[in-house]
Amino acid sequence: MIDVKLINVGEVRFGPSYYELMINGILLKNRIFGDDLYWSDDKNLIVIQEWLTLDYSKGPITRPFIINTTNLKYSFLSEEKKGFSTNFKIDRNILLYTQEIKVPE
Repeated sequence: MIDVKLINVGEVRFGPSYYELMINGILLKNRIFGDDLYWSDDKNLIVIQEWLTLDYSKGPITRPFIINTTNLKYSFLSEEKKGFSTNFKIDRNILLYTQEIKVPE
């Protein structure tokens, strides 16, 4: 069984909290994540929103971060600049998610 923990490490100014991710007691170093975490139905994959910057003027820049729970290898998809990757779901081995774009004011 996989033990997954989100560790709150801060909050974006007037925005959401961000986290470090620990899997089976091992911290994924130099990476930060949002709290949108999804387990596949068979528990073989975890998908989480990785944040690539905390710099308000550059971000948000995020991407889906995918972890294979059987071998603990990971991969990620393309960056979403000025937006969030959310609402993860895996359907028939296809990852579905929403890209929420931040529209300039």
